[in-house]
Amino acid sequence: MDARDFYLACQALEREGKIRSGVGTLGEKTLHNVLKRAVEPDTSCHEIPVGRYVADVRNAHGFFEIQTRSLYKLKEKAAFFLEQGPLTVVYPVFRENWLLYLDPQSGTLSERRKSPKRGCLTMVLPELYPLREFLFRPGFAVEAVLLDGEEIRLLDGEGPDKRHHATRYERIPTTFVKSVRLERPEDYFRLLPEELPREAMDSKTLSRLLHLRQALGAAASLTLRRAGVLKSAGKRGRCNLYRFAVPESDKENKEVQPCVL
Repeated sequence: MDARDFYLACQALEREGKIRSGVGTLGEKTLHNVLKRAVEPDTSCHEIPVGRYVADVRNAHGFFEIQTRSLYKLKEKAAFFLEQGPLTVVYPVFRENWLLYLDPQSGTLSERRKSPKRGCLTMVLPELYPLREFLFRPGFAVEAVLLDGEEIRLLDGEGPDKRHHATRYERIPTTFVKSVRLERPEDYFRLLPEELPREAMDSKTLSRLLHLRQALGAAASLTLRRAGVLKSAGKRGRCNLYRFAVPESDKENKEVQPCVL
């Protein structure tokens, strides 16, 4: 997927009236619909029944599943599709997010405000751990897509302004930033900063490097170890230590794209 695919998908959905005033008008959420159209513009390849499941996209390249929430929910479906052919899981991450609040009573939207939180493609790493048995299996790939966009929440939360723990209603992608396809172990280096530390580090330091909370950093480290990107480096007291390992074939000419932050 690239910026042109994303742009054409958005244009097609706007022409069909399926994106209106920043709010998706279908039962199928806008983010899912845009990514599905970007993967495969031909709608006859969408929502294809296969056995007891329905594939988001099935075309000449195999199956594509757009997963906008936790990847662990995809485990059984992924196992079934891989028996039939190649499978690519598309997982979006929002880099910059603008928040709007929708009053469910009046239907009015608040003014946009920029969320202080920023996303990074490393956020796909902890999500991949439940699918570790599929990683590097022939035919299996993950496409992590970095986007900017808007998030609409319902005013149904806690507190005087009803915004705390408010329900997420919709996510609207507005800008394509980049996409990384993860298929081989060496692909995982493309998620990481260009300059990797040579010294051993504990899980807390690793989490900071990956821009993840420590609990998510621990799961991310397991995915990176599965990919051979991260190696165990003993212990410091009770803390496990890790060290990045660059494959020999990549040491002289490793094309690494820094994670956009």
